[in-house]
Amino acid sequence: DIASDKKLDDRWERLLQIRGEITRVLEAARRDKVIGLSLDAAVLLEAGGELGDFLAENLELIKELCIVSSLQMVDRLEKGEGMEIGMAEDVEGMTIGVRPATGAKCERCWVIEDSVGRDDEHPTLCARCCDVVRSLSS
Repeated sequence: DIASDKKLDDRWERLLQIRGEITRVLEAARRDKVIGLSLDAAVLLEAGGELGDFLAENLELIKELCIVSSLQMVDRLEKGEGMEIGMAEDVEGMTIGVRPATGAKCERCWVIEDSVGRDDEHPTLCARCCDVVRSLSS
């Protein structure tokens, strides 16, 4: 139906606008040598109210759209060593922080994550990829 199509269009338009804002700060972080590739990045988002709720509900999808290793909401972003911070230009009320992701690189998906190396059976994979590999071999 037309109403649900409009709602879906609006959601995706908003998601792509948010991705554009995050990409802008990722590019600044790359230029300033904070990160190399987008998968080297951990992105922190500060936003309140309805925007904060929208971001929290769509965090995993936004992470995938931005091709970053981690994405999380924070109450307050503070400039620190090795952190690039930018205010969103077209999404009012959102501040974006970019810093290097911590952990090891998964050899299957290339995400940098703390769970890499925790599985004895698959020591070079992240937890998500370990689950996928197990499901494929069962």
